[in-house]
Amino acid sequence: MSAEAKGECEALKIARATVTKAKLRFPKVPAELQGVFFKYRNWCWGSLETPIADPYEYDLWGRRILEEHTDFGRRVRRRGLGNLVMLGQGGHGENAMALTWVLVRRPLEIVLQLTQGDDRTDPAAARKAWDHAIAACDELLDLVEAGDPSPTRPLGREFDRFVLCGSDFYGAGKLEDFGELAPYDPSAPPAPPLPPSTSLGPRVFIGNPKIVIPAALERARACRKAGKNPAAP
Repeated sequence: MSAEAKGECEALKIARATVTKAKLRFPKVPAELQGVFFKYRNWCWGSLETPIADPYEYDLWGRRILEEHTDFGRRVRRRGLGNLVMLGQGGHGENAMALTWVLVRRPLEIVLQLTQGDDRTDPAAARKAWDHAIAACDELLDLVEAGDPSPTRPLGREFDRFVLCGSDFYGAGKLEDFGELAPYDPSAPPAPPLPPSTSLGPRVFIGNPKIVIPAALERARACRKAGKNPAAP
């Protein structure tokens, strides 16, 4: 391993400085990924040498994560993308700009997308929401112990995992079909968290960030207080 790979690489340092200068909290990056960070474009970085999609494509990233649990054949054939991080700014215009944080450090899997502030959202409130969400991600990184699921596990047993997916631009959707998300309605109250799915289990939190982030934290904290791994079956 090179000296650079043992610590933070230059791209990660630049990403942290850029985000901090914008008065936003920079997410905690797992130690094993700090030496493999790339800049894809302005305000877009990650640990994949070739990203599979722009971070703004929230539903695609969510599907890639969830498909590894719902598609039995995929679970048996391979173990997915592996651990990764990606932070990006993107959108389709002033009223559709977001910051997205993708963190996969098995068994923890996070995809969060928060608005950067538009004509409906106060910029200061948007920054506060982002900082709160990232603080929660940092805490989950400490609460959910690292470790890939065993490849020799008996057939039919699901991977251990702890999944948190939320976006300001979507309501709650069906866990079994992540693409069928409710349309965004700024006047609607926050959607409640989805009930535990029989196929994905109770450690999967998908929906409005204001609801699912505290729900995920509550469960993870309770598990650790009881001496349990939050991602264990």
